[in-house]
Amino acid sequence: MFHLSDANIPAYVEDLNRRPVAYFQGYPSALNTLAEWILRTGYEFTNPVKAFFSTSEILLPHWRDNIEKAFSTKAWDQYGQGEAAGSITEYDCGHRHVDMDYGITELHTVGVDEGTIRSELVCTGLHDFAWPLLRYKVGDLVRYDPADTCEAGRAGPIIREIEGRTAQYFTLPDGRRITSLMGLSIHCRNTRSIQVVQERPGAIRIHAVPTQDFDPSDQAHMLSVFRERLGDDVEIEVALDDAPILSDSGKFLA
Repeated sequence: MFHLSDANIPAYVEDLNRRPVAYFQGYPSALNTLAEWILRTGYEFTNPVKAFFSTSEILLPHWRDNIEKAFSTKAWDQYGQGEAAGSITEYDCGHRHVDMDYGITELHTVGVDEGTIRSELVCTGLHDFAWPLLRYKVGDLVRYDPADTCEAGRAGPIIREIEGRTAQYFTLPDGRRITSLMGLSIHCRNTRSIQVVQERPGAIRIHAVPTQDFDPSDQAHMLSVFRERLGDDVEIEVALDDAPILSDSGKFLA
């Protein structure tokens, strides 16, 4: 994660092109970085794998498109933890479902947003006999609508969105708390990634990594997208940079 520069990426891509593997699994931000390089340079990746399983981060729509095109494969969204307490996987029906044979996953309601229920995950794993966790609060939030049903007949709730950590939220001037602004990024133009940072209540900084086609009109459009969701009382600053902000473990946090 920390060495994916243009100087080093060819070595990573060539290594993956030689490996006789069935699938890739990992941070989507990392594989997207490789995918963007492949698409930009015209490198011919001749070792297509059966699937890419995204984990640990939110799989952004344009990351999915880049990965599927560059590696000639299908990208699937998967959620889990190192504690092996619960799992949610995207299936061929097109929906995310709780993996019931992996663990018992309870959805504890913490709020309602735009007709969907926001819930905290409480999980009991069924596979880790060395360190069993019973009704473990993972610290992550999901959104679902109890009225949703799966056309393929899969049981359990359809998880519409995995929002992230319960401790991460934005505070607006009127006291409202918003746990996720990730849905706004798909409406922004010519950006490789968007992250939102709040260092004091009532003000945010949009940290964006632009594409080469990004221009002032795209920045104005980005501001209008966030204004429509947050209102005019929030101070909004835009910071453009060459790379996203990563956590100490190399994760991309929205």
